[in-house]
This record gives sequence, structure tokens and C-alpha cells, in this order.
Amino acid sequence: MAMTLEQLRILLSNEEPDYIKIAASLDASDTAHIKQLAADQDEMLASKAVYLASLAVDPTASDIVIDAADSDRKRIKISAASANANLSDSKKNRVAEKLIDCDDVSIQKLVVRSLSKPSAAIKTKLRKLSTDSSSQVVRNLCTDKLKTTP
Repeated sequence: MAMTLEQLRILLSNEEPDYIKIAASLDASDTAHIKQLAADQDEMLASKAVYLASLAVDPTASDIVIDAADSDRKRIKISAASANANLSDSKKNRVAEKLIDCDDVSIQKLVVRSLSKPSAAIKTKLRKLSTDSSSQVVRNLCTDKLKTTP
């Protein structure tokens, strides 16, 4: 059953929303509300909406996560990187293409960990990061990811 924007706002305003439960109660008509909240000026609410989009049944909701990867707001980028683990492989690669070159180690770690079948372009970036990253953790994650993915 469709939710109102205000109902969804209230559910996401909890300190620790039950994302799985909320996502299970959504339908495709709620995607527009998720998108609106993902653009909200309240960064905490927006970041929660981005993560929720990654769990929504509507396949177009994943575009919210992909768009969030282009955000100028760090918290939104972190949310997109975290949400990436919930997306299909092709969508994961689209988010990774936008975030893997980010100069934020925490975002890079989330992105690398989220990948299950990196594209050829992402593998090239992983190889570069495995030697050039200023972070030993990122270098190791990239090396391990390249060893464990087809």
C-alpha cells in the first residue's frame, strides 16, 4: 500500500530505522517520495532515504542511489557507497564508477567491499588503487578484490 511522504519521513526520522521492514511495506508508487527525501536539505534524512532506495522493490529506485553518488554532500556519497552492496552487479558498477576515484578513504573502502563482479573498467581502477592509493587498507582491499573476483 502506498505511503504518504509524511509517513515515510516519520519512519526514516527514527534514529535507527528498520530499513528492511520499511522497504517491504513500499510499492513502486513510493519511489517518488524516496527520491524527494533523498534530496532533502536534512542530510541525515536524505542519507537514510538513499539507503532505503537500495532496498526498495521498484527497480527504478536504484537510480536514486546512482544519482546520490554524484552528490556534493559527503554524507550522501557515503550513504550511496554503503547502499551499493544492496544493488545488482550492473548498478554496483555504475555507483563504483562515480565513487571509486573519490579522495575519501572511507568511501573507497565501502565501494570496493560492495563489489562482487567488477566491470573491466572498475578492475582497471582497482589495479591502479592497489598500487597508488595512499591508504594501505585500500591497497590491500583492492588487491584482495582482484584476486577473488572473476
